[in-house]
Amino acid sequence: MKILVVEDDRDVAQILKFLLSTHTYAVDLAPNSAIALQMVDAFEYNLILLDVGLPDLDGISLCQQLRTKKFQMPILLLTGQSGGHQKAAALNAGADDYVVKPFDPEELVARVQALLRRGGSVAQPILEWGYLCLHPDSRKVTYGAHLIALTPKEYAILEMFLRNTQKVFSASAILESVWDSSESPGEEAVRVHIKEIRQKLKAVGAAPDFIKTVYRMGYRLNPLYSSTLASAVNQQPTLPQIAELTSVNEELRFALEELQFTKEKLRQQHEELEIAHQRIAQELQQRQQIEHQLQAAHDALEQQVVERTAALVQATIQIQQREHQWKALFDHALDAIAIANNDGCYVDANPAACVLFGVERDTLLQLTVADFVDPTLDSAQLWQQFLQAGQMAGEIRLHRLDGTIRDVEFAAIAHFIPGRHLSVMRDVTVRKQAELALQASEERYRIISELTSDFIYTADVTPEGRIINTWATPKITEFLGYSLDKLSIGEDNWFNVIYPDDLPQVRQFANDVISCNRAGSLEYRVIDNQGIIRWICDRIQPIWDDTAGRVVKLLGAVEDISDRKRSEAEHKQAETELREKSAALSNAVEGISRLDPQGRYISVNEAYARTAGYIPAEMIGMDWQQT
Repeated sequence: MKILVVEDDRDVAQILKFLLSTHTYAVDLAPNSAIALQMVDAFEYNLILLDVGLPDLDGISLCQQLRTKKFQMPILLLTGQSGGHQKAAALNAGADDYVVKPFDPEELVARVQALLRRGGSVAQPILEWGYLCLHPDSRKVTYGAHLIALTPKEYAILEMFLRNTQKVFSASAILESVWDSSESPGEEAVRVHIKEIRQKLKAVGAAPDFIKTVYRMGYRLNPLYSSTLASAVNQQPTLPQIAELTSVNEELRFALEELQFTKEKLRQQHEELEIAHQRIAQELQQRQQIEHQLQAAHDALEQQVVERTAALVQATIQIQQREHQWKALFDHALDAIAIANNDGCYVDANPAACVLFGVERDTLLQLTVADFVDPTLDSAQLWQQFLQAGQMAGEIRLHRLDGTIRDVEFAAIAHFIPGRHLSVMRDVTVRKQAELALQASEERYRIISELTSDFIYTADVTPEGRIINTWATPKITEFLGYSLDKLSIGEDNWFNVIYPDDLPQVRQFANDVISCNRAGSLEYRVIDNQGIIRWICDRIQPIWDDTAGRVVKLLGAVEDISDRKRSEAEHKQAETELREKSAALSNAVEGISRLDPQGRYISVNEAYARTAGYIPAEMIGMDWQQT
């Protein structure tokens, strides 16, 4: 049996459908009264379960319209009010019964079954056809002493036959009565279910044609087995049975006469029908092929829709994740990021951009690129060149509204999305100032290095105390003849040019300067590229880093003292020779003296002083005439 549930609450409607479907009823759902009226016009229902509170037309008014249109099926109203006035209004509108929400499932099913019994053509509670019995209350089907297990659809078909024993049902009528409108099986499904019912009946002793096929009409219960007499095949016929058989034979004879009457007509139409049958069969085959193709296309399309929907959902999730990532990067980026439209007006900027431009975000979004460009430049032409090139990078000077100027490195991409242009900027003002200061310092350093005869060097000190990355002024090449590359890599390169005998002393000197953080100087020898030994005076100043807690750099100045050392050596040699000559004079037997141009003694030996009556020291500086 088929029931229409009219309920706007989707959850309640699904609960009602599940509840009634478990009792083998075919259930259709209508969310409002307009759709319900269309479905009642299109399908035949055994009962309507109608909610009073509908969105477009209340259930009582819909009930009145159905009765006005002469629909006589039972109507069970669901009402949320238990007052007598509401119940009276429901019954006066033509409803057969009502149930108050929240309803008890067992009570609801019992009222549905009671209304179906009241509205049906069979008054007795148990439906029988020969040895076949159907118990609506317990929903059991037996044949004789055998219980038959049926599916809900098989039960519904058999109940429909037993409630309408004299009626022939076509396959389409069975589909409409047993299957709900959301299902769309073909007539083949009816034939399969009829076949299953026949097999189950045959398994418990029923005749194979218990359900009779009426040619070109449909199906019905076979009148031959309407009583237990016809089913008792193996028993001796009794008088009532003989009378029943005689009645059946009379019916058969009458049917045979009718068949004879129509035989000639059927013969005449046979050829036409055969041709028509072939044509219809061909058209049916073509239609079935088309239906199969359409079904295959529908299934493929449905699968594609499912797959593409899943892909779209996944893509949407990924897009949302990327949007969150982009937003986080945009807001927290250290570099300034700004987005402008085709007219050069700023439409978005991150906090770093607002700091760089020196304005609040709301103010910046009211300004254009031209507002921050050097006024002497043609900003419109520059903007068009950028849009045509598609990208641009370099350095610009940003003229802020407060009159300050910032040096900026930038990289810009045009149309990174349609109509939007992205620029990433970094403030390099401090770096540019440092570069200028460094250039000035290097220029001063170059001038100093050119004016002084010394060469100057710097070196880095590792945490282990090694000296690396030595740098020196070009004058070192004039002094030693080595290239800067040979002496600027590490300590070993410099130590290799030190005179071997002086190397331990130099190493100890460098270690003392680094470990004690104390400036110092040391004179030692080096060997130039010609193999000549040169004397130098190395003055070192350590550079201390408080953060690192150690000496991180050495600053040194090297003076060539080879000439001084040579003079000192020559002077020392002269003094030695003079001492030797003085000793020789002192030991001579004869008196010997030397006078300066003014005639004063500058040296005398013992013999001369003794002759004059003096000691040698007393005579130094005396005039020779005094002696």
